[in-house]
Amino acid sequence: RDMLFTEFVNILQSDSRVTDILQLRHAFVPLLKFTFEGIDIDLVYAQWNMDIIDIKDIETKESINIFSNNFVKDDYTLFSINGVRSTQTIKKLIPNKNVFEKTLRIIKFW
Repeated sequence: RDMLFTEFVNILQSDSRVTDILQLRHAFVPLLKFTFEGIDIDLVYAQWNMDIIDIKDIETKESINIFSNNFVKDDYTLFSINGVRSTQTIKKLIPNKNVFEKTLRIIKFW
């Protein structure tokens, strides 16, 4: 987690395409906000409970469910992915994906 706010921030700072870097280290869900070529990005950190995921192995690739708690290393990771989990669950329940995505963009902009 510390690497996100040290080494990765240093990499971003050295890239002229990245602006407006904001580090929220001590938030309930630590967050790194920045703008990349005019696109606002909110980056959270999640750490899985495994060292390597071999994506060349089809069986492993298809059996890994990133939304399962089996791979969550700690509570911080769980908090970090809860927003993504909620969004994916809602998207499955919404019949019109296009309307849902536009609504989310409007809410975020608001």
